Amino acid sequence: MSGKVSQEIHEFKKGLDLHNQKKYKQAFSWFLDAAQKDHVESMMYVASAYTSGIMDDPDHCKAFYWLNKAARRDNATACFDLALMFGNGECIGRNLTRSRQWFLRAAELGDSDAMVIVAKNYLEVRSPEVKHIEAIEWLKKADLLNNSDAAFILGDCYEFGNGVKKNLKKSLYWTRKAAEAGNVAAQTSLGVKYFYGLGTTVDHNEALKWYRIAAQKEDCDAMFNIGLCYIHGNGVNRNMNLAKKWLERAHDDGHLGAIIRLGYLYWEQQSYGKAVTCFLQRNTYHDAGSLCYLGVAYHNGYGVEQDLHQAVQCYREAAKLGDVDAMYNLADCYLAGEGVKRNLRWARHWLAQASELGHGNARSLLDRLGNANTRH
Repeated sequence: MSGKVSQEIHEFKKGLDLHNQKKYKQAFSWFLDAAQKDHVESMMYVASAYTSGIMDDPDHCKAFYWLNKAARRDNATACFDLALMFGNGECIGRNLTRSRQWFLRAAELGDSDAMVIVAKNYLEVRSPEVKHIEAIEWLKKADLLNNSDAAFILGDCYEFGNGVKKNLKKSLYWTRKAAEAGNVAAQTSLGVKYFYGLGTTVDHNEALKWYRIAAQKEDCDAMFNIGLCYIHGNGVNRNMNLAKKWLERAHDDGHLGAIIRLGYLYWEQQSYGKAVTCFLQRNTYHDAGSLCYLGVAYHNGYGVEQDLHQAVQCYREAAKLGDVDAMYNLADCYLAGEGVKRNLRWARHWLAQASELGHGNARSLLDRLGNANTRH
């Protein structure tokens, strides 16, 4: 028996030495020999080789075979990777129940990332005070293993009262702990807490400090927030050029809020073509404000060729989404017969909608129309 064990270890060490020399195919042969003798760490290297494609094309089914063997010998990493395979449906059919079971097993074996995933799964349960409490327990266990994601999520739990009593000061504590550990999402979140005074006094300078730390790591939410700070002069002097720079960086990373805010900024600077480009991107996401601005652009030929019919289409879509300015503009089009057949009934309808939502000019115009005949 001892000879067999020493042989496994010898083969594993030989494989490890070759692996460290980046002689992966030679290392694989040694790892495979040891894995076939039930050496668990070797099984993991073999599975990794099949997943990464070191042995030519990736073979997820062979990777699954070895991960399954290692997982059943209580290797936490194998349990975690097996959970991912069940979740992604690699080799075997997608099975979220089995995925959650293996994540739970990995967590029980001490994998802090699995603990965080188990906690997230429990927090997603709708009814569920018991599951939420268990989630908090798993997050605190993961935090003891220095998992910054766990601390960050605990901050959110205390902010919104998920599984614990809402406590903004404790939320600040956990978010700061995660931020100081280098968690980028937590760094941005901590900035937000200082900006709005959540669990602390409002401190725009401190907020901006954390935004900048996160922005150095390419966090687009942080970049967006810095842009807003320059627009409104929070913690810095107002500077539209620097605002544009930060919003453009966030825009380049696909931040939806930055795209629309950048569009507004271009519009204010009368760079209508650039504004329309932003609004057209945002329009894909059915944003009422963007649609209304597009309507104005098409209506007046700002940055695009004038198209009254397209203007009406944009106003109508924005109005349906609740934009009061779009309602008013659409009513104006019906009154003037621009891009649509003149129709007082529809004009009054949209003016009434806008008026109910507080649009002052809509109320005035509706009053002036009085009891005008709506038949045509």
